[in-house]
Amino acid sequence: MRFLPTLLVISLSSLSALAEETVKNLRLGLIGLDTSHVIAFTSRFNDPNNPNHVPGATVIAAFKGGSPDIPSSISRVPGYTKTLTEEYGVKIYNDIATMCHDIDAVLLTSLDGRPHLEQVKPVIAAGKPVFIDKPVAGSVKDAVEIFQLARKAKVPCFSSSSLRWYPGVVKVATADIGEVRSAISYGPAPSEQSLADSAYPGNSAAPQF
Repeated sequence: MRFLPTLLVISLSSLSALAEETVKNLRLGLIGLDTSHVIAFTSRFNDPNNPNHVPGATVIAAFKGGSPDIPSSISRVPGYTKTLTEEYGVKIYNDIATMCHDIDAVLLTSLDGRPHLEQVKPVIAAGKPVFIDKPVAGSVKDAVEIFQLARKAKVPCFSSSSLRWYPGVVKVATADIGEVRSAISYGPAPSEQSLADSAYPGNSAAPQF
């Protein structure tokens, strides 16, 4: 998973029109503290003792988020908030727009893709580069609108899954095996009644395609 945080720093710093001294250490803000990814990302950025440490950025702020109708979302927020504030000194904000005043770029990590469009609007309005963790949105319509808004505002915006660089996936993707006629991907695929199967971030088999 180290490659993705590295890509985040390179992409967010190279695409944002920031002062040179700011680019050297981007101030990052998180939106959505309901996924283990917030701890994984923060540890790699903030902890120089982490064997997978990625210099160049520090997570300093966060907006809790969380979806009340998804137990696996809302139940995680308190624990991850506690870890971020007590172990990494992250400041919690009650408003995304206010948080954007104090940061250089955003990691939109909300487990539930449905609120992504509304959550990213103040980020784009503030002109902050943003990485959107999977899923991009809760629907194709919302996903299209997100990137249309970003393009119109000329705000860097991208999304990706760390599984894209998993050694086994890379090996298969780059292998010279001739014409591929079919493929099978399997892995954890829990479902959530409130979400479409392909929009649930726990479905880790889908991104491997």
